[in-house]
Order: sequence, then structure tokens, then C-alpha cells
Amino acid sequence: MKVLMIPFGTLKLRIMNVNSSILANRRNRVFGILKTQFRSFLSTNKTCNPQNFTDYESIKQQYKPQVPEYFNFARDVLDKWSEEEKAGNRASNPALWWLSEHGQEVKWNFQDLEVYSKKVANIMSEACDLRLADRVIVILPRVLEWWLINIACMRTGSDAEPGPSGGHIRGVGPAGV
Repeated sequence: MKVLMIPFGTLKLRIMNVNSSILANRRNRVFGILKTQFRSFLSTNKTCNPQNFTDYESIKQQYKPQVPEYFNFARDVLDKWSEEEKAGNRASNPALWWLSEHGQEVKWNFQDLEVYSKKVANIMSEACDLRLADRVIVILPRVLEWWLINIACMRTGSDAEPGPSGGHIRGVGPAGV
């Protein structure tokens, strides 16, 4: 198992390669539980017909959403709002307002969020060799860096899979950690 420690501010990020069979077994169990819960939800709730239209097929034929071929939320939305802030077309309101359990408060505007998330994305793609559609398990307590890693995963096109907050997954990582 390959483990990479990356210092990021006061937090050290531990990035490791994980055996995909461990994740597959865990995912299948979780998916089975969710599927069972969803079926019970459907069986207890009644469905109703929408009251605002009568001919579904005609509305379905007319509906043509404008969807870009490639969409990246971090690049297409967050960076656009950051540019608008820089140009003065958008007020510099907090894009991320984080409060720790000890009362520490951090407010980042869209420009800050763009710069910091690009730094983390560069670390992940260069030092960790992260590529498009790679899976990243994020096992962190409730800290500000959790948000940066998720936005960085959006930037790189990888899938962020949240792990237990602050906990450990049995069978993942070196023994005794």
C-alpha cells in the first residue's frame, strides 16, 4: 500500500492507495441497505399526479435542456463567480463560512476559494498522480480542508467519497493507525 503524507497548513494529509476489493465489498453492503430502505420508503408513500399539466408526452417532446458537453462545477461556476468578484460585478460575500467547534471562524470569498482549491488540486494531480475518474476517500474530521479537498476533486474530475468524519475504516491503512 502506497501512503503519501502532504503537509497542508496545520493539517497533514495522508494519501494512500487502497485495495479496490475492500471498497467493493463495503459499497455492496451499503448499497444493499440503501436499496432496502428506499423500497420501504416507496411502499409506504402514495404517489400523486401533478396538477399543473395534463399532457405529459407533449411537454416531454418540447423539453430541450441546454446541457454543456463538459461541465465542471469548480471551473464553470466557482471560477466564473471569482472572476465577477475580481471585476467588481459581484459583491465579495463569503463563498464559504466555516466555524470550528472551538469558535474559530473563517470566511473565504470566491477568489480565496478558487486559489486554495487550485493549490490542493495541483497537489493531488501532481504529487498523488490523481487522474480523471479516480476515487478519493476523504477521511477527515470536520475541518475546513475537507471542503477544499472536495472542490479540488471536482477540479481534477475525480470522485470524492466521504469516509467517516475523523474515524478510521477497519482494514484500510497501516496496522495500529
